[in-house]
Amino acid sequence: MIQTSPLIPDSDLTNFYATLVYGRRRSAMGRWELCVRVVDRALFPLVAASLLTQLRTPVSKYDDLARGIKAAFQRTTDASPYLDVTSKGAVRNLLTSTSIRVFSPQWVTEPDLVTAYEHSLPAIKEDANALETFLALHEYTFLDSLARGSAQRWRRSFFAFDCWYEPHPNTLYVPLLVFNLFEDFTEGTNPLQIPRAGPRVGKCLFDMLMMYLPADVTLDDATEKESDSWLTPPTRAKLQDVESCLTGVQTSDITGFDRFRDALALRASHSHFRDKARGLSLLLKNGRVLTEDELFFIFTVLQACRKSASHELHMEAGYGWLVALRNSNNFSVSYNCSSDDPMNPDHKCVG
Repeated sequence: MIQTSPLIPDSDLTNFYATLVYGRRRSAMGRWELCVRVVDRALFPLVAASLLTQLRTPVSKYDDLARGIKAAFQRTTDASPYLDVTSKGAVRNLLTSTSIRVFSPQWVTEPDLVTAYEHSLPAIKEDANALETFLALHEYTFLDSLARGSAQRWRRSFFAFDCWYEPHPNTLYVPLLVFNLFEDFTEGTNPLQIPRAGPRVGKCLFDMLMMYLPADVTLDDATEKESDSWLTPPTRAKLQDVESCLTGVQTSDITGFDRFRDALALRASHSHFRDKARGLSLLLKNGRVLTEDELFFIFTVLQACRKSASHELHMEAGYGWLVALRNSNNFSVSYNCSSDDPMNPDHKCVG
């Protein structure tokens, strides 16, 4: 019922739906803005197919970029001093068995299948109102999605701005807005895509690993319950110590590894950027030259910003990014941070 709110004259319900869609309170929105989201839900295959044809870059390029980010994340976990040999092997197996789906289900990129879907849609009746039409199209699209099987579904909006993981089969879904659509591709991977997509995909991959912990196991449970988990007792102890250092919370109170996740994703992305940038620099109008490391950190922070309803920029999860940056040796070296600078603590939690 909430999804139909743009089609009925009730502003309170519309405002509530806007809050659900955008993840924060959004009042007094134009109904047309929410109607776009309603159409996305009712006719997702057509919306996706239409928008994908407008891209300046083939979807395959974004697919290659996402796979490259995943490979960089795996290399970083392989080299991490906080994971023991058993943990690294288990993580490698999980990452290898996880496929990546970019932008939409595979069948939406095949014109013949999209045309067949379009022709099979229920006819729009002249005497039907907007709500009745929406319900008919939404019901058909929902049932059509179920019939195609789990591997050909896309459970969230085409306009989602973050990736997510689903099991059965193990798949990481990477929507359009994870990438910077203003940065084109020339030859191979555009390195300026990495500061935005790299940390986002890396965080999703780590969250996927956390989902593989047994449901009845807490971070301090007995070791006999963890025989099938990548989080071995030695690895768990190291990660708890690191997270405690990053958050300033007692080890016994640690309930997750979010700050370590951010630092790991940042490190993987920076390494991947260096590999692809190969000496990239930018000459500013004042004559200063920004190095590839400086460019990476600038773009990483900029891509973590979003414009609010009042058109003011704000940092998304700003505290988490600051913790990751101030514990990065590369960041403090790039900007020649003095030893007494808050962004260059004497003791960095992540080596």
